[in-house]
Amino acid sequence: MNIKTETKTYEISYDNLEAALLQFLQANRLIPLDYDILEVDIGVPVTKKGTVEFDITYAIPEKTDKKRPHLRVIENENQLSLFNV
Repeated sequence: MNIKTETKTYEISYDNLEAALLQFLQANRLIPLDYDILEVDIGVPVTKKGTVEFDITYAIPEKTDKKRPHLRVIENENQLSLFNV
């Protein structure tokens, strides 16, 4: 079985990277929510534009001939449910 992979380069501003990291740490309660963050300094290299570049490599799923089930929402006694059609 061959696995097809693809690599893409993404750019994010340094400020957005800091904000995303802080959000992740607070969401996982690694930094308590009631703490006031005064300063963040992440030692990552930035480009001339002030962005951080990173690559992500991922596997591309094989296409199959099998049809995926189509889901639709139906109402049953004022409650929504998903059913295969």
